[in-house]
Amino acid sequence: MRKALITGGAVRIGKAISTALLSRGYKITIHYNNSRYEAEQLKYAFPEKVTLVSIDLSAPKASEHLFKSIPSEFLPIEVLILNASVFPQENFLTITEKEWNDIISINLRSNFFLAQKFIKQLPEDRKGVIISLLDAQLSQYSLDNLVYKISKKGLEYLTLSLGKHKKIRTVGIAPGAILPPKINGKVTTRSDNYDRSQFIVQSVLFAIENEYINCEIIRVDGGKYG
Repeated sequence: MRKALITGGAVRIGKAISTALLSRGYKITIHYNNSRYEAEQLKYAFPEKVTLVSIDLSAPKASEHLFKSIPSEFLPIEVLILNASVFPQENFLTITEKEWNDIISINLRSNFFLAQKFIKQLPEDRKGVIISLLDAQLSQYSLDNLVYKISKKGLEYLTLSLGKHKKIRTVGIAPGAILPPKINGKVTTRSDNYDRSQFIVQSVLFAIENEYINCEIIRVDGGKYG
């Protein structure tokens, strides 16, 4: 039985990925921060296949604490899905150093050290795969949500670089408009209500299962930003 760790795995796209892996027999560690209720619902539905870890990824040594909190029966992790991120409303002229640090810490720094811990815990005879959730809009340069985009661009570079390590494969999934955006903790209301998360799930499963794909970015945006 394969084992996976999904950051931000209790809500939105993370929940869709978690549910898909569970339906395929995976044992998964679901990381969450503020989504305790949603995480416990998944644990209740799959009590033998799910373990929960609550960590604030902006905290010092968060990645180390996360891996140390995973029960031994859910190790070693063979699939790491870097999904957790923050998308605050930001303005280039008014953003503070603290706000910069909070975004970079969660969207980039934590993923760097999670990948490090992931590779170290893999047995010598086992290879792993890292799937990073990026953003299809990274090719569109503007001052809108600049620090968020910088953090995701850094994650893209990290993802492509890590694929050169002999023990892992890496694939980035770059979604376009998949769900109504959640800004500062609130889902925005729009007239064109949509949920295209199944397309991200399909891409994630494809990337995991196709062992000949490595160091690639899959854009899932209907061609909008291509």
